[in-house]
Amino acid sequence: MEWTKEIDYTKHLTGDQRDIAELIGIQNLLKLIDRFNKTPVYFSDKCLLSMKREYILENVGGASPKQLARMLDLSERYVYEIINERHLGDSQLELQL
Repeated sequence: MEWTKEIDYTKHLTGDQRDIAELIGIQNLLKLIDRFNKTPVYFSDKCLLSMKREYILENVGGASPKQLARMLDLSERYVYEIINERHLGDSQLELQL
């Protein structure tokens, strides 16, 4: 799709398309459009939160909850909730044994 370099493609993009093109480049946007043409696509942050949760649980001893919250753009309260859930899960496992 080299031909797109010869025109002002920005005037043909919607607001979200323009934002995505700025973020990942027009060629990558066109690849997404080609692949998901006529398919409604919704970007959920569920997988990102799940990855952040795993990172917190793996690094809770090496960094403070405040540091983790700042690094992962989360609230300290949310980080503490994740840590406490893990400790509750560990306690329940010990009770079952």
